[in-house]
Amino acid sequence: MRRNFNQAGFTLIELVIGMVITAIIAGMVTLFARWPVQAYLDSSHRAALSDQADTALRRLARDIRQALPNSLRLKSGPCTVGGGTCTFLEFIPIKTAGRYRASLGGSGTQALDLESSANQTFDILGPPLCPASECTLARTDSLVLYNQGSGQSDAYLNPASTPRANRRLLRSTGNSLSSLQITGSGQGLCKSLPTPYYDSATDTCNADDSSLSPHRYELPGFRFYIIADAISYECPQAANALRTSWLRYAAYGLNSSQPTSFGTASPTVLSSGLESCDLQLSDDQQLLIVSLTLKGDSERLTLLQQIEVPNAP
Repeated sequence: MRRNFNQAGFTLIELVIGMVITAIIAGMVTLFARWPVQAYLDSSHRAALSDQADTALRRLARDIRQALPNSLRLKSGPCTVGGGTCTFLEFIPIKTAGRYRASLGGSGTQALDLESSANQTFDILGPPLCPASECTLARTDSLVLYNQGSGQSDAYLNPASTPRANRRLLRSTGNSLSSLQITGSGQGLCKSLPTPYYDSATDTCNADDSSLSPHRYELPGFRFYIIADAISYECPQAANALRTSWLRYAAYGLNSSQPTSFGTASPTVLSSGLESCDLQLSDDQQLLIVSLTLKGDSERLTLLQQIEVPNAP
């Protein structure tokens, strides 16, 4: 039997040449494909930063829409962690709100009278306050009238030490209430609220007026607010490698002076990779201007948002 030695195949030289040509072609393809892939990765990183900043700003905007009128305030101070200087934005969220009875309407009715030194109960007009599915009132909550954020018409003031302030502690608790009881102060709200706040035969305000009982506080809409604790946002004013988070503090109480430290309150991280932020209130206090700069994966993104501040008391 004869063997056939004329079979076709590749020589070692041909194989090496083929590998070299394949490597050259692969390098050219990689060179042309690099920039589209890099552009896609850069776009993904920017989108992730934008989404993170947008989520944090939406949270801030939602909180501010629920803030007590004229309760926003800004302050610069040392950052709570990481060193450097931070901007602190504080405001008081509204837990619920309603309309109070301003004058007696017949047997069994109870009108709001903050001049009473005893614990005082008043009727809520309209549907029951604080349905179980929405909120629950607690003894640590407070009632606020016509907050102006200045003088004695300032919800941050402690009613125990400033009895003419516009805030009173609640004694009522629970849900679906048709009346509220508040702690009496003995001195009342007279002269702490701008006109119209009190209605009498002479249309004047007297600290010890016995001509009309109960006193009639004819505020716009006869509206009252229920509040609990303040909320603070903290963010660095400049780039700081040790501080890259935008923090939100809650459940630390109410303080007459704006705090820059919050005791044992644990912060919520709203955004990481934060390089700096700038917070400004317009001259009329109606607009909050927020600028966030985030950095990550060699990308830097600045997002600007204007948030309307509801200040009609």
